Amino acid sequence: MDEVRGVIAGAKAAELERNCVPPDTPGHPRKDHSVLQCLHVILKEEWQHHRYAVRYLEVLEKRPR
Repeated sequence: MDEVRGVIAGAKAAELERNCVPPDTPGHPRKDHSVLQCLHVILKEEWQHHRYAVRYLEVLEKRPR
């Protein structure tokens, strides 16, 4: 997350609007996306991972020992 935080903190509007061309390999998007769109995807995925980790931690903490 430190890398993402550094990119976001130092990003200028022009950089966030720059298009990224995905590689021509399976599993990648077929169209270009802006840096901002890519960051949104990363942050959304990280948030979901965090939510599941917290939920499972709560379940594990409630289990009898």
